[in-house]
Amino acid sequence: LRTSTQYDTLHPVWTDEVMDFIVYHERQHLKCEIYDANVIRNDVPLARLAEEVTIGDLIPQSGDALWMPLESLAESADGATHRSAVQLQFQFSALRPLSPGERAAGNVVLSLKLFQLYGVPAWAAKGAQIRLKTGSSEAISNPCKAMDPGNVHGFGQVAAKQMTHLLKNGVSPKLIAETWNVGEEVVEEVARHQAKEYSWFRWDQALYVLLSEGEGTSLQIEIRLASKRTSDSPWLPLGFSMAKPLSDVLKETRSSVADPERWSFQHSDGQGSVGIALQLLNSHGRGSH
Repeated sequence: LRTSTQYDTLHPVWTDEVMDFIVYHERQHLKCEIYDANVIRNDVPLARLAEEVTIGDLIPQSGDALWMPLESLAESADGATHRSAVQLQFQFSALRPLSPGERAAGNVVLSLKLFQLYGVPAWAAKGAQIRLKTGSSEAISNPCKAMDPGNVHGFGQVAAKQMTHLLKNGVSPKLIAETWNVGEEVVEEVARHQAKEYSWFRWDQALYVLLSEGEGTSLQIEIRLASKRTSDSPWLPLGFSMAKPLSDVLKETRSSVADPERWSFQHSDGQGSVGIALQLLNSHGRGSH
């Protein structure tokens, strides 16, 4: 994020200039740099925070105006050493899901929780990515990974090895599934996973975008499958073919983290789908700035 430019001054003041952004955990570091703006040449870095600061350091001082010392990155014209600082104020707000029909107050964050990828060959699934676009903002997922059935259904490597051993010795998948109270497809995937012949893939990740225009923002979700070629595969529309108003999408979906929906897409080998859950989160007040 970048502030406006203050011209012809050695003591810039940004009055009532607020920047909202999402923080994910207290170990994140704050990075702040001061630049000399140039129209023709690249901007010249002048200073940065002199001390390492984490979000956890700032939370207890939420709402206070803090003077933070700067480390110079450029030589002064007179060759002297100058002490400088920047004054910043931070305010943090917790997020919670909006109930159906509830009106948002303050900042709104769109959460896209990603689950399993279906109907795609293993070579195309491993490394696939999801892109969430809202207006001028976008977020891209981590690469899709092979899914360990034990992590999903609550058993460890010992049980997985026992299932595989029983299968190799002729015990039916049905009997093994009944013993561990899982589906037969889980037992079969356990054997494939042990042999590193994966067929289940998922993200188990959420993407977050801060909505500057609330529910009037347009929404587009796309998927890019892994490619056997050196060039990237194209982004394919997921769920709907083009950007739609976010308010319309939220009316049409009834997904939740406990009960995700499958959104489909077309690819060269047929039709695939992704398990997703869309949710609006509300801060009920100013976000961190």
